[in-house]
Amino acid sequence: MRSVRPAAVAGMFYPGGTVALTTMVDGLLAEARDAVGDVGDGGPPVALIAPHAGFVYSGPTAALAYVRLEPWREAIRRVVVAGPAHRVPVRGMVLSSASAFATPLGEVPVDVAANEALAAAGRAWVDDLAHAQEHSVEVQLPFLQRVLAPGWTFVPVVAGAASAEQVADALEPLWGAPGTLVVLSSDLSHYLDLARARRIDAVTADAIARGLVENGFNVISGGGQRPGVRCRARPGWARTRPPARPARPPPRPAHLGGHGRGSAPGGRIREFRDPVTDRARGELTPEELDDLLRVAEESVHRAVRGRRWLPEPQDHPEAVRRPGATFVTLRRGGRLRGCIGTLEATEPLVVAVADRARAAALADPRFLPVAPGELDGLEVSVSVLSLMEPFPVRSWDELRDALRTGVDGLVVEAGYHRATFLPSVWEDLPDPAAFLDALWRKAGLAPRAWPAGIRISRYTAQHAG
Repeated sequence: MRSVRPAAVAGMFYPGGTVALTTMVDGLLAEARDAVGDVGDGGPPVALIAPHAGFVYSGPTAALAYVRLEPWREAIRRVVVAGPAHRVPVRGMVLSSASAFATPLGEVPVDVAANEALAAAGRAWVDDLAHAQEHSVEVQLPFLQRVLAPGWTFVPVVAGAASAEQVADALEPLWGAPGTLVVLSSDLSHYLDLARARRIDAVTADAIARGLVENGFNVISGGGQRPGVRCRARPGWARTRPPARPARPPPRPAHLGGHGRGSAPGGRIREFRDPVTDRARGELTPEELDDLLRVAEESVHRAVRGRRWLPEPQDHPEAVRRPGATFVTLRRGGRLRGCIGTLEATEPLVVAVADRARAAALADPRFLPVAPGELDGLEVSVSVLSLMEPFPVRSWDELRDALRTGVDGLVVEAGYHRATFLPSVWEDLPDPAAFLDALWRKAGLAPRAWPAGIRISRYTAQHAG
């Protein structure tokens, strides 16, 4: 049966009328055409990064990306649009069962055969709820409708808790196929000042050009679950040939919510060595933990009141200026109110704490943003994580018996099933079997299952608050 997914954000993210939308998109493309000049060299793009904010904010940037497609409007016949989940927490990559997506400019047919092939191979699965109100895919369509010749099809993909490697593996059957373009719908940072955004953009652009993705992207928890990358202020890159796919190491645990289902994807965990003691990051003193807690509380209060703020690392103890992995948890009346974090150490710990605190207050997909009236009585806590280490156990029972109650944080990975529990979860689930049963449910695994290829990692944490 043919079904059409109706436009969900027409009139909000972009004009809802056909004439108004056409006029706006064509005007943005005309301005971009003048700015970019000749784009006919290098062959048709095979990949493109474009923003998914409202057109009044990111439309000019999106147009700079899409105008590069115009010389190949007849050659591009299929577009894979991958965007992050903002409305519904999902795991891995999810497809739509719709046969077309509608915008005020008309219907865009879905490549049903490609959809079915991805699902049959277990690389993605259908979740219409995740697509129903999602804007990250939809807002790319009006630009594509104006720059490509009629008759193209597309594959809509919403990415949830999936690493960059998983996204690449899921899309590999379509990547580089003749006439196929992959559009990565990326978020803009809403929290950087202009000077810092430009500095980070320069690093990011250089990293993309040189293929040094890990150096150029800072994958963080935030307003939605990310498809591998989060660009800061000026996404609009295009690639004209598929990059070589290097041999990748086995996937490592990525950004997983410490409580409940919400989480955000990311890259591989990086080891941090203490230069003084030549061991994994040293324990923080109570004074250093208190400093981080004050930063988290300040960040939450400023974010809820609409103020943008990040601490200056040089104003804080040397130990918290080193890279660190952290989760920030909010509770009110003893109930969870938000929890966002990362398992990798990619930025100064004090900056990571402030950013995760803001995200926990405003961008945990399981909750509405914290309101100013909730600040009174809001409890903030910070967890600073140790280095992740593999946990070599061979069965669920062996894992249960080897767990250090009250000490171990745990990550479970089995294909697209991935989840973590912080050590603080032991406070609510002190029995090892109950702890594991709840973690398995969170990961979407069958009770006490032990699938082939399952990976277990563990870590410890220091807490403040």
